[in-house]
Amino acid sequence: MEVGDAMQLKVLEDENRKLKGLVADLSLDNKILKDLLGKASNAQSEKSCGSACSDHLWAKRTEGLPVGQSFQIDQPLQGKQER
Repeated sequence: MEVGDAMQLKVLEDENRKLKGLVADLSLDNKILKDLLGKASNAQSEKSCGSACSDHLWAKRTEGLPVGQSFQIDQPLQGKQER
């Protein structure tokens, strides 16, 4: 393997790692949305889901983040792209 090939391989591996992280983030977002939709339909019959649902979903969304790290909810992938 040439030096240029090794460098290109490293670039591709880094890009692959970033893309896998994005897929994981989007998969989690998708699961949370599905949970919210399911709970919203249940909440219509129960009149309210309560704060326990949102607390649980927030805990799932922020799981694994270092304490004190924040992110914008409307831009959930901005910080994740700089891995």
